[in-house]
Amino acid sequence: ENCVPYSKVCNLIDDCGDGTDEVNCTNHFVCNTNTNTPFSISYIPISSVCDGQFDCLDLSDESSCCDRNLIKDMSLKTSSWLIGTPSIVFNGIILVRNTYRMKSVKTSSALSDKVLITLISVGDFLVGLYLFFLASIDVYFGNSFCLKEFEWLVSSHCSALGVVNTVGSQISLFSMTILSITRFYRISRRLSIPGPVKKKSCVMLAFIVAFIVGSSIVIAVIPLMPSFEETF
Repeated sequence: ENCVPYSKVCNLIDDCGDGTDEVNCTNHFVCNTNTNTPFSISYIPISSVCDGQFDCLDLSDESSCCDRNLIKDMSLKTSSWLIGTPSIVFNGIILVRNTYRMKSVKTSSALSDKVLITLISVGDFLVGLYLFFLASIDVYFGNSFCLKEFEWLVSSHCSALGVVNTVGSQISLFSMTILSITRFYRISRRLSIPGPVKKKSCVMLAFIVAFIVGSSIVIAVIPLMPSFEETF
């Protein structure tokens, strides 16, 4: 038998190696780790339970006592539905309409504006999807979200939803920036007459679209890469 000083009993450390010096102690909480491997058991002070901060790696110190939703504030819940749903519907309509009318554009400047405005609608559509699914997931979990929080945070669904939101936001941001620059350039050349749609302008637009979409995807995916986990 291994003997330890009495001062090491109930000190939140497994000094015996089998956890027996921490059994039946009232001053700590046992995190829900694999009970078949005693060396992996961890203890936290009882005062750290239900204090609003996660101390256990599995979040069990908060999941057993909290009663909250994924979206805590009712105004945010309402906003997610009121903004997300119309954003999907109306931007979807704009996407279909602009795509159909793209063929009838006569000048390169009009085509550029149409493409960039369509990209803005794509970005807003993706953000609307994010809000809609976030609100839907909040309804699905209800007030038992704490019990599933760790599972949700490490799931591929959570990561995918974050990517959708970031890609949508970046596409809108890049598109609005380039649209503003091109319009400012045209204003500074007020006497120039817009030219017809040419192959060169189409290639340039294709490059701009590829740059906007590609950059947005890269910005969204980089934080998910293992080598950047500590950075973000």
